[in-house]
Amino acid sequence: MASVEPEPTQRGGGVEATDRSPVGAPAATERVVPQGSWGGGGPGAPLRNASPRVETDPVGARPVGDLSLVGRLWASLRGLVAVAGAPDLGGTRAARGLPLAAGFGGVLVVVLVALALRPAEVLDGTDNDWDGVVDEGTVAYDDDGDGYAEQAGDCDDASTARSPAVAELCATVGVDDDCDGQADEEGAADGTVYRFDEDGDGYGTERRGRRTPAARTLCRPEGSHTATQAGDCYDRNADVHPRASEYYEVHRGDGSYDYNCDGTEELRERTQMSCRAAGLGELGDAGACTIRQVGWYGITPSCGESGVWGGASSDCHLVLHGFSRPTCEAAPGGRRTQACR
Repeated sequence: MASVEPEPTQRGGGVEATDRSPVGAPAATERVVPQGSWGGGGPGAPLRNASPRVETDPVGARPVGDLSLVGRLWASLRGLVAVAGAPDLGGTRAARGLPLAAGFGGVLVVVLVALALRPAEVLDGTDNDWDGVVDEGTVAYDDDGDGYAEQAGDCDDASTARSPAVAELCATVGVDDDCDGQADEEGAADGTVYRFDEDGDGYGTERRGRRTPAARTLCRPEGSHTATQAGDCYDRNADVHPRASEYYEVHRGDGSYDYNCDGTEELRERTQMSCRAAGLGELGDAGACTIRQVGWYGITPSCGESGVWGGASSDCHLVLHGFSRPTCEAAPGGRRTQACR
């Protein structure tokens, strides 16, 4: 017996659609036709006082009018999946397969179109591309997982080796490790302490007042900060430093003779000259008078001062004392300046 489809009925100027879905299939959400009265011409004539037409998601998600174009495609995809999966209780096996094939074909089309029109992710706090992640690929997303996004100061969001939390290193030459806009800057974790070396003797000074800059931790020498050793006690004379071994007859430049920076002025010569007689008899028999010890004759001079110096046998003279035994006495005629360090 052939089934009879009920005809649409007219109520109050509108049309009510009858659900013709197959038995067991999910009922489609109604598509509400604009409400109003027929314009005197019956069905097909323009409506007066018509309300806006509202379409809905085929499986009842939300009004289609609220979706974007791509959103409509996704809504259609859901509807097609529901239709494709609905059982067909009548007809032949081939007849039952037609709706299923048509449904999957529609699904494929919708998927391809939706992927083509899939929007790109933008920085707005929402998941624009529907991948479950918000703002990925933007400056607000921490791509490398180091706790800093580009917006928060990460200068290389593809590497955990560079971020505001990383220490600057000299080993990574030319790389801004800590993302402060500078590479290999002062204060690097593996930097070298360079001291101010004004005279270039390889020894620097610690800070002494405003004139001498403090030591700096640098990746390489910079300006006059070139010395890696400290201890220079007078940084205006390259002869003055902790390893100085020479003695000098003039002060270093500030009145001091402390050239080796040990805190003292060390005299080069402290000994006193002395002579001795050799081969002299009781009555002045032939003999010689020779020097026993070279040195100062009389007062030992201070640094930079001169004094009488005896340094050879010629500075010793035989002195006769009548019938007494002759003596050998120092009588130097030369002078020398006392050197110090």
